[in-house]
Formats: sequence, structure tokens, C-alpha cells
Amino acid sequence: MYTCIVARTTLSPWHNVPMDALLEWDTGMAAILYYIGRMLPGGDMLIVGVGMYATFALAALGALWLMRAVWLKDPRVMGIVWAVCGALVARFGITEVLQFIVARERPYMTLNLDPLILQTDYSFPSGHATFFFALAMGLMYVDRRLGLAFFGIAAAISVARIMAGVHYPFDILGGALVGILTSAVVMSLRGLKSIPRRL
Repeated sequence: MYTCIVARTTLSPWHNVPMDALLEWDTGMAAILYYIGRMLPGGDMLIVGVGMYATFALAALGALWLMRAVWLKDPRVMGIVWAVCGALVARFGITEVLQFIVARERPYMTLNLDPLILQTDYSFPSGHATFFFALAMGLMYVDRRLGLAFFGIAAAISVARIMAGVHYPFDILGGALVGILTSAVVMSLRGLKSIPRRL
């Protein structure tokens, strides 16, 4: 299997570039994590659940949390709203521009894999990683425990999407960087400071 993975890394259109060694590692790790996920008992269902359906569940829970905060007249409501705004700017603004510029094909296209989640747009940076890491960073300014929890959630979703064959590790790292930096700028411009309390 290892020989097959290494052979497939040479198929990447990014293979012959200055950072060849790093990109080779990136492609190889994407393939390895994909095959590990496929070998795990019940792995396909778990990967799809975490990498795709969990995002819908989190959206519903987030809406409930926000309604609860509004109902209780929590002074941190605006902090939560701006955390979401920062995540949306990072995901649907900066990420879309970068994906158009970089135009990196997804691993399943380059490595001829059978994807567990079908997406046909470009992969770098990861939109999911961008959004959830941005949201986690924004929530750190509102509630540190909740922010840390979302960092864990963002990491789990990101790894699942690599295992699903739709992202490379560098897609995730790039998305996380874009999300964290964008959120930090948005929250700082609003003059919000971290509040170490639970919602």
C-alpha cells in the first residue's frame, strides 16, 4: 500500500514546484490518512458524520445558544454575533479569493480516490477549517472554555475531511491560519476582550 501511495504523489500537478518536498509530504499524508480511514471499522460512517453532518448539527446548536443568550439578555451576545461575522468573512470572503487564485484540485481528483464526501470546487484553503477555526478564535474573546471546545471540534472536522479524500493537510493548515488571523482582526477591531466565563 505504501508503494502505491508514494507512486500516486507524483501525479500531483503541484509536484514540480520549489517546495516539492513539503508538497510531496502533504500529498502522501493525505493518501495515508484516507486509507487509514477506510480501514477503520465503521470509519466511512464516522468520517462522513463528523466531516459533513456535524456541521449542520453545530449550526442548529449555535442558533439555540444564541437564542438562549438573547433571552437571558447576556451582555456577550454581540461578542457571539461578531465571532460569527468574523468566521463568515473568513470563509466566504478571503477563502473564496484564495481558492480562485491557488486553484488546487482536491486529493480524490489528483490521486484517483473514491471520496466519501463529494465536492468539486478547489481545496486550498479548506473552507470548513477556515470557518470553524475562525469561529473558535472569535469565541475565545467571548468564552474561553467554549472557544477551546470549538478548537477541538474544528480539528476533528478537519481531520475527517482529510480522511474523506477532499483535503490535504496543508489545506487545513492554511484554512486554520486564515480563519484565526481574520477572526482575531475582526474581534480586535471591535475592541472585544477575552471573557473567561461560561455561557
